[in-house]
Amino acid sequence: MALRGPWPWQGVMYYKAVDLAAGVWAKWRIGDESVARIATGDFNGDGRLDFATIAYSVQNYYVAKDAKIMLYRNGIPQAGAEVLQEAGAEAPQGDAE
Repeated sequence: MALRGPWPWQGVMYYKAVDLAAGVWAKWRIGDESVARIATGDFNGDGRLDFATIAYSVQNYYVAKDAKIMLYRNGIPQAGAEVLQEAGAEAPQGDAE
């Protein structure tokens, strides 16, 4: 979730469902710049979803002090990657069309 404005109301928040039925979520702040937009994609070609942000900077409304584009690379290991690596196998690559 992208949040714009001055600290502490700005940044990028990551929410993960812990128990959907009970409405329990975990929340982490993973960026602390003012953010207007988020774009997702595999920007470095490693097969994992990364995201990029652009700062919120609008004259006479809110102007970020250091407006810039930020790239956040996904460093989370893929599920089961360690087990497959130990067994000498490769992770599945998905269906090709």
